[in-house]
Amino acid sequence: MQTPISQRLSRAFVWFAAVAPFSGVPLDFALSLAGLSTWISVVVLLAVSWRLLLADERMLRIKGCGTAPLGPTWFIPGYLLRREKLTGEKGCFALWAAGFLIAVSLNPLVFDRVKVRWALETRDWRAAAAGCLRVIQKSAGGEEALADVLGAANLHLKDYDGALRWLKIALERQPEREQELSFQTAAVYHEMQAHQEAVRTALHAMEKYPYGPYTGVLSQIAAHAYCSLGDISSAARYAAQAAQGPYADAAAHWLYGFVLSMKGEIEPALRELAAASASAKTPAGRAQAEYLLGWTKAFQHCGDPAPHFEKAARDGDAAVSALAGGYLAVQDGDLDEAERRLLRLKGQALWDASFLKGFVLEYRGEWQSAMRSYEKAFSLCPCCAEAYVGAAHDAKELGLSYQAQRYLDAALSINPRHPLALREKAALEVSP
Repeated sequence: MQTPISQRLSRAFVWFAAVAPFSGVPLDFALSLAGLSTWISVVVLLAVSWRLLLADERMLRIKGCGTAPLGPTWFIPGYLLRREKLTGEKGCFALWAAGFLIAVSLNPLVFDRVKVRWALETRDWRAAAAGCLRVIQKSAGGEEALADVLGAANLHLKDYDGALRWLKIALERQPEREQELSFQTAAVYHEMQAHQEAVRTALHAMEKYPYGPYTGVLSQIAAHAYCSLGDISSAARYAAQAAQGPYADAAAHWLYGFVLSMKGEIEPALRELAAASASAKTPAGRAQAEYLLGWTKAFQHCGDPAPHFEKAARDGDAAVSALAGGYLAVQDGDLDEAERRLLRLKGQALWDASFLKGFVLEYRGEWQSAMRSYEKAFSLCPCCAEAYVGAAHDAKELGLSYQAQRYLDAALSINPRHPLALREKAALEVSP
């Protein structure tokens, strides 16, 4: 009676190869403590398994077993599966696969990377920043790919200096990602209110990479920064570039619609804002576009704003809902409700909240307080012609003709055809 092949062969090499990956966990931690990349353990374990299988293959040939069906030994799982079929022995493949998965999943860097990804998904910026730092420290500086993620997390934590420092490190280590990292750097400058630096960074990146995938968002940052600097013409140029480019999205259409609305170009503004509402991927995004549609129609006297404000109040985030509800309350003559809505925005530096407050105070005849609110609105948004016109009206009521004239000139520099500004200016010129 012939002895089964499984009983004629030594199983030492293949079983040692099968259990080798289980040593990966202690090896990972040892490498971490030594400040070395823990991916070294994966390479070492694969190399050890391969060498053991080479010895097993040689033993099979000596025993007279054909090894051609087993395939190459470097493809470890395939070799183990085919060997099980050849010899009838079971368990080696399953044991090796389980050990390999455990070693990889318990790799501290892999675990920390998963935690970083989860923190980013849940917008837990503090946890994301801490996780990135752990990965970078454990790998002894070998994980600079996470430096830009750390920069973005620090941006959301308002640690602007930290964000800029880590983005600079990421750019030094990954120059091929210059356009993307320039976009993040420009975003940090914009959040810092360093608008000149934001413009300089965005324009440099667009000049160097005119057709890159981040050209659209860089154009948006440039447009936002120019709005904050009061340069409405430059803002319009870059907002148009973002909205008409191949990467245009709802945010690009919204921004271009906003700039056009400020300039008094009503029909194209309404088209862009309608496109923003139609292409928005979230209810909050649609609500923001609907709110600006309502605002444009209300102050440019080109349609009924109420349906847009109602949609914005229903679907918007806390700020948009409060603002839209405030305008609806003013429209209904309920100034107390409008002021209650404004109380929800207390402490937030929003130009349109200051504008709405000025609007409400103007209805009450509180000219001094209304003028101060309008002044705050155009200090936050220097391209808002409506805020200058409102302040001019209040200044005129207070007998401050020279100040009213200055405000009207500022409004007309943004929108030379602004009907109310032209009418107020003409009235000032004929007044004694």
